[in-house]
Amino acid sequence: MQMFKLIPFPADNLPNISISGKLIRSGNIFFLSYKVKGKINQLLLSAKSAFPSRTDDLWKATCFEFFIAIPDQPEYWEFNMSPSEDWNVYKIDAY
Repeated sequence: MQMFKLIPFPADNLPNISISGKLIRSGNIFFLSYKVKGKINQLLLSAKSAFPSRTDDLWKATCFEFFIAIPDQPEYWEFNMSPSEDWNVYKIDAY
């Protein structure tokens, strides 16, 4: 199990929250959870989708991201998950 804490990009008017989580790997399966603490009522969260689906541009609203790469290889995968339950996965050739 690996624990982590996210560091926000510097910006004005950030809500007073902290985001942490844990990652558990079992073979080729990853279990990822996030914990958001603080003044979460200051966050603008998307409403739940009636039919959650693969959706682009989730990063323009609130979404959780994580990245997986192979050591010493330029490609990586980006995973986006929204509180709306919409999601996406991208394979990127290089940073």
